[in-house]
Amino acid sequence: MPTLQSEFLYHGVHRLSYGWQNPNFAAAVIVCLLPLIWVLTDLKTQKGGGGVYLTWLAEILLGLMLVWTFSRGAVLAWAVSVVVYGLVFPRLGDNGPKPSVSRQHLLLRLIILGIAASSNGVLGRFASVAEGDASAVNRLELWSGGLSMLRYAPLTGWGSGNSGLAFMQWFQNPASTFGVGGMVNSYLWFAVEHGLPALFLALLAFVMPCSLGFLQTEIQSGARQLLLKGAVTGLICFMVSSVFSTFCELLGICERKIMVKRPVWCRVASIVRSPLPTDPKTIGEHLHKRRAELGLTQRQVANQMGVWLATLVCWEGNRHQPTSKARARIVAWLGFDPRQPK
Repeated sequence: MPTLQSEFLYHGVHRLSYGWQNPNFAAAVIVCLLPLIWVLTDLKTQKGGGGVYLTWLAEILLGLMLVWTFSRGAVLAWAVSVVVYGLVFPRLGDNGPKPSVSRQHLLLRLIILGIAASSNGVLGRFASVAEGDASAVNRLELWSGGLSMLRYAPLTGWGSGNSGLAFMQWFQNPASTFGVGGMVNSYLWFAVEHGLPALFLALLAFVMPCSLGFLQTEIQSGARQLLLKGAVTGLICFMVSSVFSTFCELLGICERKIMVKRPVWCRVASIVRSPLPTDPKTIGEHLHKRRAELGLTQRQVANQMGVWLATLVCWEGNRHQPTSKARARIVAWLGFDPRQPK
């Protein structure tokens, strides 16, 4: 059953995911909904009445929900979208609320952003980057490796679903212990798995509607213009958030098929596969031994457990330990808990 909390922590506090796969996905949905609430606020302001207070309340609630995901990318997207909606669009011939009202709305949204971001310490996640935050350091190593992968297959990419495992096998620092299922960056993921030409076409699919939207705001008026503003701002939110997560999974276009083949031109040394354990000690070694006894491939077991193949590889090789939720899946698959005495 979906839960509000996730397995991800920040300073010992559970990041909320609201039933989504991880907090960043939840944050992306919320931040893309905010511009639509802004449109309703502007429409209610033009028509008058008490309904505008409900839309402002909805903005505050969505903002608080967003910051409790502790998603840096979504908070940054929120700030960018407030500026775009409140400053850029009015300069393009905005026929929405009066300029004085638009400035008031911009100020109120900045205040809501500031109060919400300060309420739970999410701003500390930005400051922690300069302090060597493990999440940021790991992500920078991953992105650096992704750029190296692009040099070996810039046109064709490494194949759908291959980026995470290929990085860990041939490009990750052997001293690193974190595991990944992708590039944790939608643009880098698309380029690494499908090639730079595919990334160019994908960016074109996003940039063209934004450009046309900016042009149309000078032509349209009234409710149509406000809806167009909301749609374009929401698209910008999604594009900014995509820098920090692989939202292709959210859209259902990221396959879990893993078929890594080492390119003949790859000069990076391969990490040797872990040997079959005869006397397993860790839960990963028990998993490895049991899989071998059943004659199953890693891909088959990963599909049975509903996890990324790259994750299973890391467990078996003791490169990182499963979370409590994942451990429960492993115990269910093994049929026993290795921590309990037989």
